[in-house]
Amino acid sequence: MSSIQRRRKGGLHRGAVCERTPVFVQKLQTTKLVTSGDSSRLECKVTGSPVITFKWFKDEMEISSSHKYTMTMTDLVASLEMAACTVEDSGDYVCVASSEAGSDRCSSTVTVKEPPLFVRTLEPKDVVKGSEMILESQVSGSAPFSVSFYKNTKPIRNDKRHRITVKDDLVALQVLAVETGDVGSYQCVVENEVGRTSCDCQVTLKEPPSFVQKLENLSLLVGNTVSLKCTLKGSEPMTVSWLKDNHELKEAEYIQITYENNTALLHITSLQSKHGGKYTCQAQNQAGSQTCSAVLTVKEPAQVTEEVKSISVTQGDPATLEARFSGTKPLKARWLKAGKEMTSGQRFKVQSTDTSSVLKIIKTEKSDSGEYAFEVSNDVGQSSCEATLTVLDQIIPPSFTRKLKQTEGIKGSFAHLECLVSGSLPITIQWYKDKNEIQTDDKQKCTFFENVAFLEISNLDAKDSGSYTCIAKNKAGTVQCSGILFVKEPPCILEKPESMNVLPGSKVQFNVLLSGTPPLTIKWFKNKKEILSSAGCSVTKDNTCSSLELFFAKTADSGEYVCEIQNDVGSTSCQTTLFVKEPPTFVRTPARVSVVRLGQSKVFECHVAGTPEIDICWFKEGSEIIPSDRFKITFTNSVAALEVCGPESKDSGIYYCEARNEAGSESCSMELKVKGQLCQRT
Repeated sequence: MSSIQRRRKGGLHRGAVCERTPVFVQKLQTTKLVTSGDSSRLECKVTGSPVITFKWFKDEMEISSSHKYTMTMTDLVASLEMAACTVEDSGDYVCVASSEAGSDRCSSTVTVKEPPLFVRTLEPKDVVKGSEMILESQVSGSAPFSVSFYKNTKPIRNDKRHRITVKDDLVALQVLAVETGDVGSYQCVVENEVGRTSCDCQVTLKEPPSFVQKLENLSLLVGNTVSLKCTLKGSEPMTVSWLKDNHELKEAEYIQITYENNTALLHITSLQSKHGGKYTCQAQNQAGSQTCSAVLTVKEPAQVTEEVKSISVTQGDPATLEARFSGTKPLKARWLKAGKEMTSGQRFKVQSTDTSSVLKIIKTEKSDSGEYAFEVSNDVGQSSCEATLTVLDQIIPPSFTRKLKQTEGIKGSFAHLECLVSGSLPITIQWYKDKNEIQTDDKQKCTFFENVAFLEISNLDAKDSGSYTCIAKNKAGTVQCSGILFVKEPPCILEKPESMNVLPGSKVQFNVLLSGTPPLTIKWFKNKKEILSSAGCSVTKDNTCSSLELFFAKTADSGEYVCEIQNDVGSTSCQTTLFVKEPPTFVRTPARVSVVRLGQSKVFECHVAGTPEIDICWFKEGSEIIPSDRFKITFTNSVAALEVCGPESKDSGIYYCEARNEAGSESCSMELKVKGQLCQRT
């Protein structure tokens, strides 16, 4: 080839290159799906002039080399390597090839998706038969998700009893009217285009209480100690209560109640007759309740409590011998003289009650003088006493064979004062209170019958307390005896505490004004549990008032409070309510990042809990959002919603929802990314 030919050929070659603009012969993939965390490579090939430059763009913004992006070009093949992709790397990528002769471009839409991951897995459920069950989990990752539920590996379909829901990041299975067949192993499987995950839980039915070991009937003597015990099984939490004769029992000086390790125990020390009765243990949980009962019999041996007094009487006068006793019925009482039992007849009259027995000799004779014995017995014991009756033919001065005793009465009730008098008849009786003679009237009645001097005082009041004296007279002399009457007043509430609505952190004080005879036992309760002074509260009490003070009220302090007041003649109680307002909290918030295209409306929903009234404010980048055609704000049924209508690029940013009430405030944030249109060819 000549030099001219070579120059021509070369010249033609250079001219041809200048005339050819870059053209992509291998374009970028139109769409590309990438798993979050993976790297991604975009590659394209171009023909054209040898001097070609490449530029890469994402959403119209030029990309520069960095630790994130690596751009290379080899033999007219351009590549863009993206390391550790995230959802934020999603977008429209453009490669522009340019030379002096012109340019060409190709594009790819890259979508980076996060595989599903359980933020909160299914939790085991212990449910009640017939109730509604919701199995709920929270998942992160890129929507849309495909959600499946399985029970014992068999798929669950939506039907009348089963409903599978997916809302935002919450996945739930709702089961209506739980049946025995719903017990088993449940699995939730969540999938999207880039991954799959699953979690499991067990569902069991709550077991109603049942008694493995029941109460047994018991019979014990006064003064002993007894433990009523039963063993339970059933689902916790379980509450156990005790009743005596259908009245609820509470812990007291001689009564201790415990429930540990499925064993319910009622422990009573120093048994008294009043402790006898029907005892019931009542167990309850969410699945049901069960009771078992037993009878406790407290037996008291027969015992003479007031012995017969020896007396002297005038021949021909009546004679009365009396003994008093206690013990568990049936009791057998009898009188004996010289070992022979005496029964009612023409000359003798025997009268017995559950607590006393009287032997009355209607007209005494000399032969009636002598030793008399009294015996009382039951199936657990026997007791006896003796006395001497002397029959004389002279006038005998009066004497008290049973004197007045200290007596207690209850305000508004009545009191009986009595004494037994012996001596020759006729005997006159006079009653005095604090040295003032008592006359029979509507309030006070005096009688003397069959040697018993009797004073009855009705409608007792505090002023009836005092010293009472009985004076007995006959021709041979005068005798007197005295006793104290003490009128006790049951507790009475004069001023009840007022219910209160307060803010968290407030100081709360409940006051009760009261009256009643000391000593008074005053207790405060919340949810049947006694409140004692501690670091967070103080209980003060005296004989006229009591206070419960909470130093720093918390939401958990809301509830019913009861003040119980008791003395040995009565009890009373009053109730009040405390409501501590609850500050707002977000129970459900939107996804952390939301990506939408230009013009694609977005609704953010926040579920708020707390005490009304709750005010909701929305902010973007620190500036409050005012409702308009572009921003619609609602707050209904505890759901605060912000709708961004037809968003533009400028609407991208951080949004805040703030909830406020009297008790406090709470806020949450979310990010909105509005993707722009691809740049146009030049």
